[in-house]
Amino acid sequence: MIFNLGNYKKSGLYNKFLFPTNFFCHFPIDRSKYRSLEIDHEENGLKIYDTFFELRRRTGTNYFNEVYPAQSSALNFSESTFPCYRFFMPEVLTDDWLAIVDFHKKYSRDHALHQPLSAYIVYTLLGGGNSKKSFSVKAGNLLDLSVNQILRSENMQYLKNFLISLGMRPTNNLLKDTPLSREVWKNIFFETAMVAAIFHDLGYPWQYINRLQSSIKIANFNPNNLINNTNEIYEKHRHTLLFYPFNDYKPLPQNISISDKDNLLKIITSSLTKTHGFPGALGFHYLYELIRKNPDDDNYALYRFCVEWAALGGYAA
Repeated sequence: MIFNLGNYKKSGLYNKFLFPTNFFCHFPIDRSKYRSLEIDHEENGLKIYDTFFELRRRTGTNYFNEVYPAQSSALNFSESTFPCYRFFMPEVLTDDWLAIVDFHKKYSRDHALHQPLSAYIVYTLLGGGNSKKSFSVKAGNLLDLSVNQILRSENMQYLKNFLISLGMRPTNNLLKDTPLSREVWKNIFFETAMVAAIFHDLGYPWQYINRLQSSIKIANFNPNNLINNTNEIYEKHRHTLLFYPFNDYKPLPQNISISDKDNLLKIITSSLTKTHGFPGALGFHYLYELIRKNPDDDNYALYRFCVEWAALGGYAA
């Protein structure tokens, strides 16, 4: 099985809307907070129409005709799963194009097409959420094997514990291995994987900016550019699922020694400045936090978990 843009187009899926909308569309959004972001974007941000127009001028028809349908589909999906994407997409597409023509780095991945291709790969491997169509190996199909790990593996217990920490009752049937819970988890896993795939490289503008800043640091006279407020990020996000990889997929301890914290902050700083996976995941999570409501019930715990898990998946990608 070979995955590339050519085979994606031949598959019959290229112009098909691949994305599920089962869980994220029910995430409780504070409309006033969302409107506040929308107003700021209208005043200061790049407009989607202008971005596509200028991108077409600079890249030509052939390339634009590949990017436009793929990113339009992503934008359509974001309306129900990640509504803040419309404020951020113009910057992602713009900086991605700049990085392609930039020669500070010999090779730059084309994220405008890479992310939709990643979503197509996830869709294919997981059978569009259908076990019978999911990629098969000797042990079974990939979708069912993934659900087996979630519900049965001790290594995945941290996910259940995190769900409980968000407010889900330990007695909730979703935490048990039943035919019904398995079907629900199939949908949760598939949709979360698709969200992580299509939005996993949002941090590329940060990495691109850091690359340019590093190139001119010998002449950098602005001290504000040298400050990366890692400690503030640590304090605000240390209890999120996104920070579990920094502690062997366990929650960070409540009381941490000064030396351990210093080492952790160095790792976080490196992740922020030398990768685009972590900044992208952090930005994804941060934008959700800006607009979410705060109800306290089992369902809300599940929606919030999906967001946290997608952020974690985007970081890992």
